[in-house]
Amino acid sequence: MKYTKIKFFSLLSAFILVVLMLIVGVYASGHTINIKGNIRFEISDSSLFVKDIRISQGVTGFETIKDFIPGFVNEEFDLDLGQINSATGVVVIELEMINTTTTIYEASTSSTVPNANISVSGTIKGEQVPIEEVLDYTGNSGIITLTITPQSSTAVDINLDGLVITMSESQNVEVTLKGDYLDAYVIGEGSTEIIYKEADQEVIYVPVGTKICVACIGASPNLENWEIDWGTLNQFPMQSGGLEPDPDRLELWLNGEIIDVYYLTWSLSGAYVLVDAVIEVTGACTIEIQLEPG
Repeated sequence: MKYTKIKFFSLLSAFILVVLMLIVGVYASGHTINIKGNIRFEISDSSLFVKDIRISQGVTGFETIKDFIPGFVNEEFDLDLGQINSATGVVVIELEMINTTTTIYEASTSSTVPNANISVSGTIKGEQVPIEEVLDYTGNSGIITLTITPQSSTAVDINLDGLVITMSESQNVEVTLKGDYLDAYVIGEGSTEIIYKEADQEVIYVPVGTKICVACIGASPNLENWEIDWGTLNQFPMQSGGLEPDPDRLELWLNGEIIDVYYLTWSLSGAYVLVDAVIEVTGACTIEIQLEPG
């Protein structure tokens, strides 16, 4: 995965500052962790809007920061996180973002802080939400996650001053997976990780040239023995033999056009076997599998 790093502004605007002023008292395993400091964003403009900032509450999930005021990343956020309970001692902060451009961003950091390990991750989709609509926008373009793990089990202070979140322009493209009969997919030739689609439509980001195998898995097939033919592109498996009258059929769609059809063969139990297809991503696209009753 390749990224194009965004250059600094001039000395007067080298970093767009988001002041988090974190003051967190985390009680875990009998010790207290205090976290405070300023977090800065390295980004080329003020295109990203911070809709919400949440902090983990242990087993109870996330809660919005008290008195948080949304704004673009070049504005200051005066935050008081108060005290939280954490069963693990790990502090997780989520920044919910809205993107007013078409640029896809990846969040990361190379910064280090005393007394703790810190990681930053998140993909921000290029949704190009109009600036005048950001306050009323009900969704989000992505979430930046900060995970802070103390290096000591004793009482410790963690200062985030100097932490820089780098927003890099991603070289990935957007792939939309949709269809009631698209059940699972595998990303990348040779991969064995099967990902079940959790909704009627999902959006993923992959480099150009990535192969994605999408599958209609029918009724409880043995996915452990799923053998993918990565060399056959943009079509379902070949069929042979006769077909029953008016069979149901699977339709494979790419960018709004049917590119192949598979006529379902039903077993005595009334179930059909796993059917898959491999698509090579050449750009932003939509892949869809639909069932057309016979």
